[in-house]
Amino acid sequence: MKVTRWQFHCRACDKFLSPRLAALAEGAHATERLLARPAELRALKERFPALARLSEHREGLRQIFDDPAIHIPEEGRWRLTAWCERGRQLGVAALEKFNPGAPGLERWMSEIANYFARRSSNGRTEGFNHGIQSILWRAYGMTAFRHFRLRVLHTFG
Repeated sequence: MKVTRWQFHCRACDKFLSPRLAALAEGAHATERLLARPAELRALKERFPALARLSEHREGLRQIFDDPAIHIPEEGRWRLTAWCERGRQLGVAALEKFNPGAPGLERWMSEIANYFARRSSNGRTEGFNHGIQSILWRAYGMTAFRHFRLRVLHTFG
C-alpha cells in the first residue's frame, strides 16, 4: 500500500487512514475501550449524570432500530415518537431537534418509519452524493467538466 503524507496510522486497527477517518476511528476505538472497561464507564456516568441520561437515551434509540419485532412502519413511528418525547423530558438542549413536532423530524418521519418494513436505507446513495459534493467543494473554480468527471471516476470508479 502506498502511504502519502496525508495519511495517518491508526494504532488500534493498524491501518493507514485519511485525517477525517483517523479521527473517527480514534473516537470509535475510544468508545470501544470505554465499553470494555465498565467500571471506568460507570464512574464517568456517576460523575456526569446528564451524560449518563443521554447515553441511556441513545441506547434506547439503538434498541428501537435493532428490535426485529418491529415490522410495521406505524409501530416504528409510534416507538420513535415515544423516544422523542422521553428525550424532551430529559431537558437536554441537544435533543430539541428530535422533539415531536420539530420541522425536520416531522417532515421525514414517514420515511424514517418505513425503514422498519424492509430494514434497508439509502446510506450508500447518500455517501456517494456526499463524496461528489466533497469533490465539488475541493474543485471550486475547476473550469473543465472533463477534469471533474475524471476526478469522480477516479474516486468512485
